[in-house]
Amino acid sequence: MHRRGVTPVLGVMFLILITVASTIALYGNVMGMLRLPEDNYMYQLTIEAVELDAAEDRIVIYVKNQGDETAEIDSVYVRTLQGVGYKAYLQNTVRISPRETKKIEAVASNDLKAGEIYIVKVAPSGVALSATALSGTAEWKEYSGNPLLSQGNPPAGWVGTFEPYYPSVIYDSSHFGEDAGDPIGGTGKTYQVTPYYKMWFDTHDGIAFAYSEDGKSWYVVGKITGLTAAEQRHPVVLYDAGGFGGGAKYRIYYWTGALDNSSVKQVDPIGYAESNDGISWFNERMVQQDPKKPLVIKGSSTWWYHVYGASHVIYNASGTNKGASTPNNYSDDNPKTYKFIMFFDVGDVQQPGYTWVYEASALAYSVDGIHWIRYGDQPVLLPTQGKWDCNYAYHAHIVYSDGKYHMWYSGGSGNLHYYDGIGYAYSTDLISWTKDPEPVFHKDDGVQWREDRSYTPWVLHSPTKFDGHGDSYSYKMWFTGKSAAMGYAIGHAYTQEP
Repeated sequence: MHRRGVTPVLGVMFLILITVASTIALYGNVMGMLRLPEDNYMYQLTIEAVELDAAEDRIVIYVKNQGDETAEIDSVYVRTLQGVGYKAYLQNTVRISPRETKKIEAVASNDLKAGEIYIVKVAPSGVALSATALSGTAEWKEYSGNPLLSQGNPPAGWVGTFEPYYPSVIYDSSHFGEDAGDPIGGTGKTYQVTPYYKMWFDTHDGIAFAYSEDGKSWYVVGKITGLTAAEQRHPVVLYDAGGFGGGAKYRIYYWTGALDNSSVKQVDPIGYAESNDGISWFNERMVQQDPKKPLVIKGSSTWWYHVYGASHVIYNASGTNKGASTPNNYSDDNPKTYKFIMFFDVGDVQQPGYTWVYEASALAYSVDGIHWIRYGDQPVLLPTQGKWDCNYAYHAHIVYSDGKYHMWYSGGSGNLHYYDGIGYAYSTDLISWTKDPEPVFHKDDGVQWREDRSYTPWVLHSPTKFDGHGDSYSYKMWFTGKSAAMGYAIGHAYTQEP
């Protein structure tokens, strides 16, 4: 399986750094240093091992009672090396019989950060044992109920082939001002649960809309209306309660899918529309492109002659549009200060120093979200030669947190292998990206529902862990899988750290 996590080298470091002679057990996410305490002579207790799971804020401690009296553990405490401390929660007092090793589980009251070193202390009847451990590396965990939606299990009443893929998900702690029982646009239906999450996804036959209370159980309403383009695919939906400065609350960008099949490949510009409810769309148009820095150059063999649509659009409400006052001078433009920032998919070119680049991720910026200026003269995220993503690095989705931009993207190796896996990269400026060498998920992970395809990630971040609506994690992902058994499907994963 391809995972970002513990490597064999860390295990070697663990053994070298330990100098205290004791029985040591290495479990799960224990990494790096573990300093065992001296025996507690009152009970002759020792901590045999500590497991810290940053993804679930979980603490597991193995305590051995080598004495002749039964001991009781009633408290667990955690603090950082900088002295920030807090309590972890036990469900009940733990009794440890003589000669017994007992597993003690607790949940930390604060976030455990991946890579942070902590002091963990258990307190039996007023005396304490402590150990030092490094928390586990952040790891994406798949929802056990995957897939959420699948071709093999269409919703009741669906007309035509149900092929869910390319999810676009938004979350609102105020549930978009809508409640269970409210009407859903002009569909004649009402919300069965409070819609904290909304999703739009491609069906190969139009764009569909669904909603959820927890991000896991989804209610498919049906296809959206109002778009007239012959092809309506790969939706990217934005929501702003203030109407993006005054206007409709929803905006959609989508790929028109208009390839001409001639020897000179080309694509029409990206589609755009607005909505007040996310279902009925109006003001449809193709996005406008700056004549000197266009997103599409038809009939050219540059990076820009084949565009597959937007992968992600960022609305930067406080953007100052630095450089916009000199529209003919692009050198003073700062893309990340603009009100709207777009990542879009380009490709099918041969460039010096590369094998064939089928798809890569490019950047554009805009004052109003309609007229776009392409950044630079090549994509900002390219395939990595000789790696798992040597031909594809596209469909990027970005989250800003902790002073960094975090990107998840689709990647693959080989002709038409655009669905091999999901990669991760980070940046401070949206332009220069550092990739993790291994994919977060890959079709070869051995997971049946996505064993043919694992791609098109969409990630949301909530510092408040989505306010208790669904599993309590800071980052949540929805992505596409495909298998012979289930066809196209959408699944879910989560983590505490990116």
